[in-house]
Amino acid sequence: MSMVQASTKENFTNIGVLVRKSVRKKLLKQTPTPIFHIIQETSQKVRNINLYMFSKSNIDFDNSSIIGVAYNPLKKEYEEKKFPIPHVMYRRTSELSDSFIEKVRNNGTKFINSPKGFNNWVAYNHLNQSPDLQKHLPFTKICKDVDEIKTIFNFTNKIYVKSLVGGRGKHVMKIKKIPFEGYFCSYFNRKLFQFHYKHYSSLKKHLLSFYNDHFIIQEAIDLLSTDDRPIDLRAELQRNGNGIVTITGISARRGEQYSPITTHSDSYSLEEFCRNKLNYSDDKLISFHTKVSSFLKEIYEEMEKIYGQCGEMGIDFALDRHENLFFIECNSRSTKVSLKKAYGEEVIKQSFVDLWKYAKYISTK
Repeated sequence: MSMVQASTKENFTNIGVLVRKSVRKKLLKQTPTPIFHIIQETSQKVRNINLYMFSKSNIDFDNSSIIGVAYNPLKKEYEEKKFPIPHVMYRRTSELSDSFIEKVRNNGTKFINSPKGFNNWVAYNHLNQSPDLQKHLPFTKICKDVDEIKTIFNFTNKIYVKSLVGGRGKHVMKIKKIPFEGYFCSYFNRKLFQFHYKHYSSLKKHLLSFYNDHFIIQEAIDLLSTDDRPIDLRAELQRNGNGIVTITGISARRGEQYSPITTHSDSYSLEEFCRNKLNYSDDKLISFHTKVSSFLKEIYEEMEKIYGQCGEMGIDFALDRHENLFFIECNSRSTKVSLKKAYGEEVIKQSFVDLWKYAKYISTK
């Protein structure tokens, strides 16, 4: 298998998309999931880039090569070829080990998005140092013993329990204590689960099945809701071809009734939500958008102080019933599901076009 040669043009950029083995197999079976078809399609709209997809096991660091999968426009199919280790790598998998990251960087490769997942506790501690952001952070505490949860209920009757690193709402549990009735907890894993425990000892057994290491307790935000369906917001931010942070879209998400999260939910654009649900006037919408944009960009840049420059980031935040802004968490790898629901496929495509332009930008730095 011969090595596919890069273009001789000085500004030519090889972009490697790191995917799971199951994704790679689907590509070779010519049955890619829609998001990976969009990744391939949009790469053809940016001049002088060569995009291919691969899994970690396909990299030969000793020979600086990869057995990757790329789309052949003449044959109109995905095929396997040998490629050089890319100039820029885009992670579409779970977070990478330190040893793998070191090997990649030793080859001169740069990452589009963070190679590591964002740690919720590290993020909270850092953002809490910012005078401008402190007021937007709900009370948060790291714990290693589930008995600490019982103590927290001396100060509040509703909390969220989260793993340190998560995504798509996994390992997020909402617990509410009602005097003389006990503890009501809910979590979402493909579907909504709800439980009621009269005594803490019973709840504790359930918690131990979820959290056997450090975890986070967070005071529940009094979220805006409709028909007992919680509403929060997901912002998609990224750097463009000039390295400038831009907001691709902000989606308002309405979760299932009584659900602790809004992932896998109905989504609306921020503009539609503010006009139709909050009855904002044009002037109030402009003012609110300016306020939110400043809030989001400050979070983005603060997170980069921890994890290095990022080409994209998903930021979850919320409004309480008094319309105060609250930060929830950041995501280093976004599936862009809410963005597509709220804004349509063309916005998704443009976001990837801008991402490949950013890849070209950092490849020359």
